Amino acid sequence: MTANRVESPYFHNKDASRGKVFLTNFADYLITALLTFFLFIAVAYPIVSALPSTEEGYTALKNVADQSSESLLPTRLKEKKADGDAYRSNEERAKDYIVCLAKTSYFDREKASPLDDGAIPSQEDTFWNNADYAHDPLGYYFIAFKEKEESLNFYTYGGTDYRNEKETGLYQVIFAYENADDFQKAKEGLPLYQQLKPETADDLMDFLAYGSGASSAGSSIYDRLESHYLNALETLLGEAEEHYSPYLTVIKNFNAAYSRMMRNIFVGMLLSYVAAFLIAEGVLPLFFHNHRTLAAWMMHVGYSRLDGATMEGRNALAKGFFRFLLYFSGITLSLVFSKLWNVLVYDFGGFSLYPFIFLSLALDLFSLILMLASKHHQGISELFGEVVAKDIDQKEGPVPQETEKEPSHE
Repeated sequence: MTANRVESPYFHNKDASRGKVFLTNFADYLITALLTFFLFIAVAYPIVSALPSTEEGYTALKNVADQSSESLLPTRLKEKKADGDAYRSNEERAKDYIVCLAKTSYFDREKASPLDDGAIPSQEDTFWNNADYAHDPLGYYFIAFKEKEESLNFYTYGGTDYRNEKETGLYQVIFAYENADDFQKAKEGLPLYQQLKPETADDLMDFLAYGSGASSAGSSIYDRLESHYLNALETLLGEAEEHYSPYLTVIKNFNAAYSRMMRNIFVGMLLSYVAAFLIAEGVLPLFFHNHRTLAAWMMHVGYSRLDGATMEGRNALAKGFFRFLLYFSGITLSLVFSKLWNVLVYDFGGFSLYPFIFLSLALDLFSLILMLASKHHQGISELFGEVVAKDIDQKEGPVPQETEKEPSHE
């Protein structure tokens, strides 16, 4: 030991075993993670939640589904129930379309329908009720609405322009009926996708009126038509959600409010981690002998420089810096326990939290491998801090002279 170095009180103790070093570091990791969670839940989150921008974000999150659906009502791709309190399901709307197909065929043939108490269907219940596409919301959107809405006024699909053949585009591209064998053009005034073959309509009507036991063929027809309708509706909804200006405005406003809320939560969590780390690594050690961490005190571990001297400020700073990186992944536990795991994957304008979590975990793994392989059982923080963990319960003779050699810059 040189004259200008203060001998560490652990100079003559044996190096802590690999298991003891691992358990000490793991305990420090968990203590920091738990402190982060406690500070976030008890201090940061209540403050963050009270911020106006956070409240706006939660309000936007609560209302975005209704507001986005509301914005699509003019397109008729969304439809409310009669009571106006909820939206009709796509399956309900598909059934309306299929029933109307069957009734239209029976009306055209002046045939009694079991769905109408043995009477011919009323014209109002068929596609002949042409008042603003009463039974054809997809036709209304594709043929009428798109043309008058600037953001949706395009008709090129698959390289073909259907502007002058909208009904053909609806039949072939949107409904994808091009290879279907269920339709037959029998009446002028109705598009092909509204006219079933008579035999198809009869099988379908039997299924609608009496169930699959009466007509297995009708059941198959129903499933097929429902699938085409649902796929067509999803296609047009996707188009509207990508281009329709009122819908995009709702989503833009939501994203802005939600982004501010997520930013606030992220900052609150980050500050909680910084505070927890400073408490675990800087404040709590003040209450223990030789300024050890709580985990080191519990595990009877102390630290000295490799040359046997007491740790200096630069050693503590280097060790603390790398521990800050190693323990950063503990934020994940706080976010998961707080049910805010989506903060991990949220895009904060070009960067996300999860790559830094993965980097911290990778450093954790590398530090473990390094600790298992190194002579003095040093992880990354101990290696760069130029310190070694000592077992307080085990003494040994003086450190050999060659290990006391100091770095050349000193």
